[in-house]
Amino acid sequence: MEEYVRQLLDYNPNYDAQLLEKAYLTAEKHHEGQLRKSGEPYIIHPMAVGRILAELGMDEVTIAGGILHDIVEDTDYTLADVEMDFGPQIAALVDGVTKLTNINYETKEEQQAENIRKMFLAMSKDIRVLIIKLADRLHNLRTINYQTPKKIREKCQESLDIYAPLAARLGIYKFKFEMEDISFKNLEPEAYEKLDREMKARQVRRQNVIDEVIRDIRKVLEGTGIEYEIYGRQKHYYSIYKKMQYQNKQLDEIFDLTAVRIIVDTVKDCYGVLGAVHTMWTPIPGRFKDYIAMPKPNRYQSLHTTVIGRSGNPFEIQIRTKEMHQVAEYGIAAHWKYKEGIASDDEEVKLAWLRQTLEWQQELKDPGEFMETVKVDLFSNQVFVFTPKGDVMELPAGSTPLDFAFKVHTAVGCKCVGAKVNGKMVPIDYELQNGEIVDIVTSANSRGPNLDWLKIVKTNSAKNKIRQYLKRQAKEQTPEKTAAEKAREAREEAAREAARAEAEAKRKAEEEAKKLAAAMKRGPEKTKGVSVKGVGDLLIHFAKCCSPVPGDSIIGYTTKGRGISIHRMDCSNIRALPEVEKLRLIDVSWDTEGGGDFDAAITIIAEDRKGLFSDVSKICLDMDMNINGLTLKKDKAGVCTMDLTLSINNTGDIIKVLSKMKQVKGVREVYRAGA
Repeated sequence: MEEYVRQLLDYNPNYDAQLLEKAYLTAEKHHEGQLRKSGEPYIIHPMAVGRILAELGMDEVTIAGGILHDIVEDTDYTLADVEMDFGPQIAALVDGVTKLTNINYETKEEQQAENIRKMFLAMSKDIRVLIIKLADRLHNLRTINYQTPKKIREKCQESLDIYAPLAARLGIYKFKFEMEDISFKNLEPEAYEKLDREMKARQVRRQNVIDEVIRDIRKVLEGTGIEYEIYGRQKHYYSIYKKMQYQNKQLDEIFDLTAVRIIVDTVKDCYGVLGAVHTMWTPIPGRFKDYIAMPKPNRYQSLHTTVIGRSGNPFEIQIRTKEMHQVAEYGIAAHWKYKEGIASDDEEVKLAWLRQTLEWQQELKDPGEFMETVKVDLFSNQVFVFTPKGDVMELPAGSTPLDFAFKVHTAVGCKCVGAKVNGKMVPIDYELQNGEIVDIVTSANSRGPNLDWLKIVKTNSAKNKIRQYLKRQAKEQTPEKTAAEKAREAREEAAREAARAEAEAKRKAEEEAKKLAAAMKRGPEKTKGVSVKGVGDLLIHFAKCCSPVPGDSIIGYTTKGRGISIHRMDCSNIRALPEVEKLRLIDVSWDTEGGGDFDAAITIIAEDRKGLFSDVSKICLDMDMNINGLTLKKDKAGVCTMDLTLSINNTGDIIKVLSKMKQVKGVREVYRAGA
C-alpha cells in the first residue's frame, strides 16, 4: 500500500495521501478473494486505473473515485457506504461509472444504450465521471487478451465506436490513439500485421527524412531568438489504416505518416515559425489548418501545414505553444493539471456536445435510435460554421442548412423556408463547408417539415425531430373515433385475444399428452442407486449440466414429460431457477445399495503445450477411469480449456483426480463443471 501511494505522490506531491490510502485499503478489503481473468488479484485493476488518472494529472478526488470505481458493482459495499466513508462527491463519481447490472433488459443493445445514457447524465454534472470510465476502459484493453474471442471483439468494437471518440471529444488523444490501436490489432489482426511490417520496412528511411527536416528547421530558426523544442512523431496505425481505406490509397501515398512537431513559448512565435517554414519549403495547397484562430470544440489548438521537402517527400509540421501541447495531449484533464481544486461545474469544462446529448436522452426512447444518434452525430467528422452573431456551430460533415436550423432550435427548423450562406441564398439541401456563415430564413406561414426533408437532413437528431413533428401532425389530422367505435374495436380485440389464448392452451395440452405417452411407453430407466422420497417406480435420469455422483448432495427436479432429473445441490441451473419453478423440486437421496459408474464432468484450464492431453489421459489411465467425452478449445493467448467427462464411482474419486490434475505442468485451474 505504501509503495502504491508513493507512486501516486510522485505525480503530484500535493495529493491528500490519507484519502488515497483510505481508498486503496477499502478497495483491497472488499475486492479480497476476487480474481481477474488473468488469475491476478482483482485489486490490480483499480490500482492501475488510479495510476492512469494520476498520470493525467487528475485531482485526488478523481483518483480515489477511480480506485473505488468497481466496488459498488462487484462487492457488497454499497453506494451509501461510499458516501458515508468518502463523501457525496466521490460517491457521485462512483455511481456515475457503475453500470446498470441489476435491471433486466430485453436486448444487449438496450442495456448498452441505458448504460451510455446513465454515464452521459453523470458526465453532464461532473465530467470526471467520463475520465474515470476512459481510464477503466484503457486498462481493460491493455489486458484484454485474457478475455474470450467474442468478448474481445465486443469490447474492441465498443471502444472504437464510443470510447475512443469520447476521448477525442475531451482532447485526451493519448487515450484515443492507444484505444484505437489495441482495438485495431484485435479486430483486424491481418491488416494490422501487414501495416506493421510495411511501417517497419520504411522506418530507417523515414527517420533519415525526419532528421534532415529537423536539421533544416534548426538552421532557419538560428538567430530568430525563438525558444523552441522540436521532435518527430509517427502517425498511429489505426489512423493510417483508416486513411488508406477512406482514400483508397497505398501506404506510400499517405502524406502525413510522419510529422515534425515544434513547441514554442507564445502564439506570436507559432506564426513566426510558420513563416520561416513556408519560406524554406513549398506548402501543399489546401493542407494548411489554423486551429489556433479557430480551435476545435475540445479546445485543441495548433498550426498544421504539409510541405514538400528537398527529397520531394511530403511531410506535416505541427506548431503549438507549450500550453497548447498539454491540452493536445491531456485535453480537458489539463485543467486539473494546472488548476488545483477546479470546480466540477466550472464553465471551462462544460462542453456544448454534452448539453446536446442530454437533449437526445429526453427525445429518444428507442435504444437503437439513441445509439445510432450517438455514433453518427456525436462521433463523425465535423464541419464548423458560424451563426450570424459569430458563434461557432459544429455539425457532422455533409450537413445541410436544415441540419443547422434544427440544431439551433426545433422551432427554427420547423419554420425554415430558406437559408443564406455568406449572404447568398442557397437551397436547403446545400452541403455546408467549414468557415461559412449560415443564416436561416423562417416564416410563421411555413407549412413545416414534410417527408422529403428526411432525405435532405444528414443528422439523426434532425431526422428524429422531423419524424416527431410528422407524427404529431398525423395525430391531429386523424378524426376522433366515437365511443361506440372504440367499444366495438375493444370487443373485437378481446375476442381475437381469447381465441389466440385458447388455441395456445390446446397446443400445449397436446404436446404434454404426447410427451407423457412417450414416457409411459419407455418405462422407468435404471436409477443407479437414487430413491425418490415417498414415490416408487419413476422415470429418473441424471442431469448432464452438473453430473452428480454418489457422495454429492442432490435434489430432484420434476420435468414435463421426462420424469425426475437429478442435480447436484450446488448446480448453477438449480440455483438460478425462478421461485415459481422451485415448486417442482423434490427430495431425493442416494440408495446405498446402488452402485455402478457415473459420468462426472470436469474442466481443466491450462497453458497450451505439446503433451498436455497425454499427461491428462495418463492420470485417467492410472486411476482406471474411462474418458467418455472430451471437448477442447484454445484461444489466441495460448490458453487451453479442456472439458472431460469421466467414469466415476463416487466423490472420493473426483477429489483424487482433481488433485492429480492440478499437478500437471501448465495447469492453471481444475474444477467440476456445473457448480
